[in-house]
Amino acid sequence: MGRHLLPIVLILFTSACGSAVQSEESAPAATENPAPDQAAAMSRRMAEPSGTAALTAGTTHYQVAFKSWIPQFWLVDPATGGLPLAYAATLLIPNFSNCHDPGWLAPITTVYSRFVGDNHVGYDGTYRTLTTVDFDWNGSSISNYKTTLYVGTSHRVLDYWWPGGWWWSGGSTECWEARTGNVYGFPSSASGANFTFATWGSDSFLPPGYGLGDPLFGQLWGAFSGGNLTLTWNTGQFPSFGFQVQATGQPTYTKTVNDVWGLGSDISSPLYVPIIGAKLNCWPLHCNYASVTIPAPVGSSCAHPLCSTGVPLTSSCSSCAAAVCSHDPYCCSVYWDSICVSEVPTYCGMSCP
Repeated sequence: MGRHLLPIVLILFTSACGSAVQSEESAPAATENPAPDQAAAMSRRMAEPSGTAALTAGTTHYQVAFKSWIPQFWLVDPATGGLPLAYAATLLIPNFSNCHDPGWLAPITTVYSRFVGDNHVGYDGTYRTLTTVDFDWNGSSISNYKTTLYVGTSHRVLDYWWPGGWWWSGGSTECWEARTGNVYGFPSSASGANFTFATWGSDSFLPPGYGLGDPLFGQLWGAFSGGNLTLTWNTGQFPSFGFQVQATGQPTYTKTVNDVWGLGSDISSPLYVPIIGAKLNCWPLHCNYASVTIPAPVGSSCAHPLCSTGVPLTSSCSSCAAAVCSHDPYCCSVYWDSICVSEVPTYCGMSCP
């Protein structure tokens, strides 16, 4: 059998010394009698336009989300101290609004105010604040960096009641108020292999200075090194905080970095005003500061995801790469192309998006 002549394929990659080009001619020569699956792979590669896959070689799209949420359903209203107040007293509280007008019963009406939390313990669900960053990672630097800020809707529940008299009946009523929370911007940036951003906001029912009205804050730093992504966070100890990392061809990574469910399911008692206020504002002291390293792709040390085209992988970076390359050496010696990606489900028992 004659030796197969492979077309020249340009391999684009970035290193500390800049970009370089590798041709298929510099790769080990094809065997005289390739295995059937190798022969099929070479035949298909000969039909591919040279250089097509090199435009996106080794590039992975990432979305990193950082958010805060209140796992409890009931939350104390610090504007009232968590106590029932006379209706007239609530009119003197800055930024306080009543959703019920008791009319001539106002002098004998009592108001009890509580906030409603997100009522979920895990990461998934509603949020108080949410910040996401999207970017592309080519193995050496971050590009196309974009930041988006979100804020949840705050809900306050007001209960009114009044006693009966000589010629009127006692009674009560309840109403809900909703306001979009306050969201604050924070410098979000990326440079080289590093990025940083924050999630920052407050309850729009409260002016600053009421403990829970002070902005909740959490910052996240990211750094790529050796194919791994290290995330470091600094948050207060209230409310709950967590992040989620999604990358092309990789499983989603989710982590809660502060969980306040331990305070109980109902934290509307006046006792929680100083507790939550202290926990909310301790982040300048690094009261919840730590980091975690996520292999990229998760579970291996490969230069790029198995389900993405890019520079050749090594058999040692993961068992899946080793399985593919044992059947198709091209993937570990020349280029991890679309055929290598298509072989992942066959030899690794996993699917590619």
